[in-house]
Amino acid sequence: MLKNLVLLVFSLALAAYAQAENVTADQLVERDGVTYEDISSEPFTGRVSVELGAGAYKDGLKSGLWEIYFETGELMSRGEYVGGKQDGAWEDYYESGQLSWRRQYVMGELNGPSETYYPDGQVIASWEYVEGEIDGVSESYYPNGQLSHRAEYVDGAKHGPWEEYYENGQLSYRNQYANGERNGIWEKYYEDGQLSYRDEYIEDERNGLFEAYYENGELRWRWEYVAGEETGIWEDYYMTGQLKTSGRYLEGILHGVWDYYSADGVLELREVWEDGELVSLTD
Repeated sequence: MLKNLVLLVFSLALAAYAQAENVTADQLVERDGVTYEDISSEPFTGRVSVELGAGAYKDGLKSGLWEIYFETGELMSRGEYVGGKQDGAWEDYYESGQLSWRRQYVMGELNGPSETYYPDGQVIASWEYVEGEIDGVSESYYPNGQLSHRAEYVDGAKHGPWEEYYENGQLSYRNQYANGERNGIWEKYYEDGQLSYRDEYIEDERNGLFEAYYENGELRWRWEYVAGEETGIWEDYYMTGQLKTSGRYLEGILHGVWDYYSADGVLELREVWEDGELVSLTD
């Protein structure tokens, strides 16, 4: 009799354990960030089956290893939870089984190196997080392995040089940032290496000379800025190098003599402006 009673108690305990081990996601509810079985007032502890994946809870919070799968059965994503927060290494995969993204968490915040990959395993991009913010050098690559961009961050803000490249390795952009703002010389290049334009910024405002060039190297525009406003010379050129338009701005408004030339250098129109008002016109 005693033996039968022990077996009965053991069987009931085993059944209860098995039930906890086979809970599905639709049997769980979340209240104030804590997960419960829909028939219980106690935070859920145990393993759960989700659509195309599985994981576990402890005291109502995700805990331990969680895995999600493609419909084919191939692993899609895998990582650990601690107290309901992602923690440690997390990895995502292509359906082929090739790694697509690897990153690190510390109690729910991205922290440490992060890398994404093309389907053939070549690195797409790499960067670093510190307490959830991008910090340090960030780089991305073309499928052929050629560097696409390189930038630097401090506390999530762009800071320092920012460079972008064409797929042939030629520099496309070279810019400067300070605490997330444009600051310093900005340059853009054509794919053959010829300068396209050159600009200057101070505290995210254009300040200084802006010059742009045709692909043949001839000057196209020359403008001046002070604290983000057009102030000073304003020149426009034909592709031949011949001056097309010449004038001046004062604190963002037309001021002074503006001349307009034909492609063969003949003066076609002259305007005189004063504080944004046209005072005379000669053609």
